This record gives sequence, structure tokens and C-alpha cells, in this order.
Amino acid sequence: MGAQERPTHQLSRPSTGEHMSAPPEEKGESREYLDSARRLYDRAYRLRESAEALRDDNRYEEAEAFETRALELEDQARQYERRAEDSRLPTTGPRRPPQVEE
Repeated sequence: MGAQERPTHQLSRPSTGEHMSAPPEEKGESREYLDSARRLYDRAYRLRESAEALRDDNRYEEAEAFETRALELEDQARQYERRAEDSRLPTTGPRRPPQVEE
């Protein structure tokens, strides 16, 4: 089959209302949170590698301290991920329905 004979793929459009785009400032904010989370996960990974090397040298107390710090960084990263998710949610009016006077 030659290059001209290959079928072209059609891109489908999302139906209206299916995909809500966040305002640019929210997109930037959520991206910053996700970037921060990624950096924290990277640091935690490097700490775990260092902890493994320390264990190989029978330096278990130091390895445990590195593991503890890695867990703290991962917890912070999850918090940034939650913030990113929250910043993507559409903001709505008050959470409580307005009171109706009878």
C-alpha cells in the first residue's frame, strides 16, 4: 500500500459541554502545581536511591532518615496534585441553595 493509498484519520470533536476548558490563569496555576509535584516526586526517588545505597553500606539509620524524608516529599507532592485538581474544577456560586421566603 503506497503512501497515497493510506486512509487519513479523522479527528473527532468533543460534543458541546463535554470538555470544559479552564480559564488561562487556572491552567497555569494547575500546571505549576503539577510541576511542583513532579519535582517533589523526583527528589523522593533520588532519596530512595540514596537510602538503598546506604543500606548496601550497612548504614541503616541514615537510610531510614532518607526514607522518611522521601515519604514526606511524596505526601507534599500529593497535596500539590490535589491543588492542581481543585484549580481545574469550575467555580460555581454558593454551595448552599438560596433560602426561599415563604
